[in-house]
Amino acid sequence: MRFAVDGAGATPASGNFETTPLIGLSSGVVYTVAAGIDCDKSTTLEYAERSLSGQVTTLDFTLGQAEIEGNRTSAPVESLFPVRNSEHFEVDGTFHFELTGNGVGSNSLERYIVEDLDGINEVISSGQGLAVNHTWVYDDRGDVRVRFYGDRDENSQFDSWSEFEISREIWVQELNVRSLNIKASNKIAELVANPGAAGIQLVQAVLDGNSTPALCKDSEDDWRSCLKLVVNSDTFVIFTVTPGSPPDPAETNADILAHLDDDVDITFLKGIAGRRGSSHPNHSINESVINWTLQGTTTIVHELIHTALDIDMHATDRMRIFCDGATKNRAANKLSMEEAHGLD
Repeated sequence: MRFAVDGAGATPASGNFETTPLIGLSSGVVYTVAAGIDCDKSTTLEYAERSLSGQVTTLDFTLGQAEIEGNRTSAPVESLFPVRNSEHFEVDGTFHFELTGNGVGSNSLERYIVEDLDGINEVISSGQGLAVNHTWVYDDRGDVRVRFYGDRDENSQFDSWSEFEISREIWVQELNVRSLNIKASNKIAELVANPGAAGIQLVQAVLDGNSTPALCKDSEDDWRSCLKLVVNSDTFVIFTVTPGSPPDPAETNADILAHLDDDVDITFLKGIAGRRGSSHPNHSINESVINWTLQGTTTIVHELIHTALDIDMHATDRMRIFCDGATKNRAANKLSMEEAHGLD
């Protein structure tokens, strides 16, 4: 009974089973290993003599080019990007993590661990393969990380001698839900035509449109923010613009400031002197005016950033995000509210 290994770098490339053979393989190479009876006793296992064969793919974590990437697979779905240090992930979100890079391929000895780092390294999830889908739950909150390793001795455990690739530490938290007191001008025909619950749903759709860009990681340099904006249905009101009251459209800074003096988080107007929005010049006051007609998918968060409203955002570069109506795909483009307002 002999074996033969097809593929560059196998040592030895052939032999017998007088003892259990130990075969050295090169990383990133796909090998075919065959066994059979050497019928003609030539000490070479001919193709006609091969009765068993299998394919072997090696994986080498020491190459330095493997990387762990991740993305949200639940709504709103993201593309796959490298996992960044201290990246935020929300409870109830389902995320995909996989090992990518040179030498990575399917391998029955490769396993994963999702680890909780708050105290001891508690195993949140584990299994076989080079990818894992995980839905974060309440008990996962805090610092976690994802590890892929080679299970040499097939004991389904990470050992001190195991080759591995490990993600940067990431942060799991609940969605930061912000209930906003909102009023809207009766000049906004769409809201007047949909009174009560229907109008509130329209306003909530606008807030959802602003929450989604903050929640999504859109590029390798982007940051995810666990934010959800909701309209306070108990305080929402459509107000009537009358002669002598602050006008809509608000054409001057004085007009805008008059609306900003109201004790609400957001005032929607039909128009604001060509602007998308404006926040109170005293940033300790949580008041913003938003142009219902021109506002974009980042306008509301952009204006709230200027106020003391403690939205939990995560990033490194301040004030480079949410330029009115712009997408977040610009370089270094998410604001750190922790830095801006001393939040954690």
